[in-house]
Amino acid sequence: MLSKCKKYAKNEIIIKPFLSIDGEGQAAYGDDIDLTCLISGKLTVVKNLQGDEVVSMKTLYIDAALISNISYKDVLIFEEEEHIPISILIVYNRARKDLFVVYC
Repeated sequence: MLSKCKKYAKNEIIIKPFLSIDGEGQAAYGDDIDLTCLISGKLTVVKNLQGDEVVSMKTLYIDAALISNISYKDVLIFEEEEHIPISILIVYNRARKDLFVVYC
């Protein structure tokens, strides 16, 4: 993980990893994953999965060594609220995942 992000990664988050949709159309999630990350409260214009420009109010910097993948269907819990990723950027270092930048 980038050294500055790692130094300040003290915010606790919970990730509920998406597993599937059951027969009734309800989302099923795996076991909660507790992590620490850096959260920035800046407004950023990003593109969502449909290619539309939307405003992100929070940016999370998550060490890729702590979790193998983050999905757009995962639920992120921080600041006592549930958030869905709007956009996910993966930063690579020497051909390996180093950092997830998640816009919510």
